[in-house]
Amino acid sequence: SDLTIKKIYNAKESEIYIENPMLSPDGTKLTGTDFSIGQNVIVYDLESKEKQLITNNDWGDTEGSGWTFYNCWSPDGKQIAYEFSDWNKGKSALHEIRISTLDGEKRTLAVNECKTGEFIPQQWSKDGKNILAFVQDSSGYFTISLVSVVDGSVTPLHKTQWNETFIFGGASLSPDG
Repeated sequence: SDLTIKKIYNAKESEIYIENPMLSPDGTKLTGTDFSIGQNVIVYDLESKEKQLITNNDWGDTEGSGWTFYNCWSPDGKQIAYEFSDWNKGKSALHEIRISTLDGEKRTLAVNECKTGEFIPQQWSKDGKNILAFVQDSSGYFTISLVSVVDGSVTPLHKTQWNETFIFGGASLSPDG
């Protein structure tokens, strides 16, 4: 639980706070959001106690910088999918799903077509071909969708009654996909 994770890490010499933590498939690492220099994807190794920033966003309005949230591991634990949004102050922010390796090599998988709504990854499929995500449309409603890891195409599955503000919780794939 979040409470247990906070107790474990707040008791360490070098305090670490990871928001929305997710355990790696092999159980040796956590990914989540770090706020130390900006809003970034972090990986924390449970054995070595070392942290690694996967993204390098700062709190400024620098070109190409923004914030990340909603991380999820690939089935092999070698990649992380996450939402990226630019700071774009005064205008509608751009929302994307990006994928990064643990070495920080990243690519944009998909951009929200309405360019004003969030694009929230939830879970990678066991076969590694799709990411289950919430996709917000221009009216503010979220649709549970599958996003292809190969080409970023979006397949809508179910339009929800959620709009405007995303409620923490989520969706997951059944064991058989």
